[in-house]
Amino acid sequence: MYLRSLQLHHYRNYESLNLEFPDRLTFLIGENGSGKTNILEAISVLTTGKSFRGAPDQELVQQGFPGFHIQCSYEWNNMLHSLEMGVQVQDRLQRRIKKDGKVLPSRASLIGNLVAVVFSPDDLSIVQGGPTERRRFLDALLSHRDSAYLDALLKYNRAMRQRNATLKAIRQNKARLTDLDVWDRTLAELGSSITGQRQRFLKEYEPILNQSIAQISGGRDRIRVSLFPGEALQENYRKALAERRMRDVATGSTSFGPHRDRLLFLCQDGSDRDVQFRFSQGQKRSLVLALRVGQFYYLKQYLGRSPILLIDDVIRELDYHRRDYFVDLLHKCGQAFFTTPDLDGLEEAVQSTGARIVQVQELPRKENHAGPH
Repeated sequence: MYLRSLQLHHYRNYESLNLEFPDRLTFLIGENGSGKTNILEAISVLTTGKSFRGAPDQELVQQGFPGFHIQCSYEWNNMLHSLEMGVQVQDRLQRRIKKDGKVLPSRASLIGNLVAVVFSPDDLSIVQGGPTERRRFLDALLSHRDSAYLDALLKYNRAMRQRNATLKAIRQNKARLTDLDVWDRTLAELGSSITGQRQRFLKEYEPILNQSIAQISGGRDRIRVSLFPGEALQENYRKALAERRMRDVATGSTSFGPHRDRLLFLCQDGSDRDVQFRFSQGQKRSLVLALRVGQFYYLKQYLGRSPILLIDDVIRELDYHRRDYFVDLLHKCGQAFFTTPDLDGLEEAVQSTGARIVQVQELPRKENHAGPH
């Protein structure tokens, strides 16, 4: 899989930008604020429908304009495809998404076409942040693998919002406890399926992850991945919801389900404690790198194609040992894009990969200009 071109119109700090990507590896060089990460972000929007930086659509529009439009062409199985997304934010938010000229029903429909793995400095939150960041990592990976998982997750979230609304109505004496029955059945069916898929995935992913950890750490570190409480049996799920009904009514929110599951990375050093409390900062950075590399190899193995790597200013943070491991990955991957302020200390690594260098400050950003070829 190769991204061949990218066009941006009124996106972030670009009025108009046209880029072509004939090379396997591309370094986007520029000072902070020059717009290099915006290019990676635009690619990620066309892979998932959302910014990997968590920015809402309104923030992606160039200041002073009513909307943005981004488009790309990519090659897969010797065939060229196109993806595009147009967003209007004036008056009310409107999106229009197309693949090969045909309108797609939602942002979720983008997932599984142009597949990418993003390496970002914010990835450290997966290891040392809260449960939400870990679930987000897990759900994003599974959604790339299987659109049915994403569909079940979206349906589950809608049903949970309905149940929460019913809980609040009961607290205000505007509904009855039995009104929860229909939502409990729906949540038990969808929730147990989601959790079951998560557990099966983690069994497949753990050996791939540990292989990456072993290579980075020289065999010193090993972890076990676990999901808690991770209830995958419908009957037990319904029982847990029933036991928590009065507590849920009191709080107005659903306290059990995959939206509350905790993804644990447990040290295999005899303590069986989460790495958050046992790993040094260097070990945590190694684990973050291993998580993303493991994600790359897992998706490559499962989908039968190499995801594109989007690497946002992380290489300079790596020590020489991790950098060597990372460069080895680049020799094995398909296509990768990097951002970095400069190549100070990276010249040898860049030369060894034969990467193309793009100076972002020199890119034309106005209408009626073509990008570099």
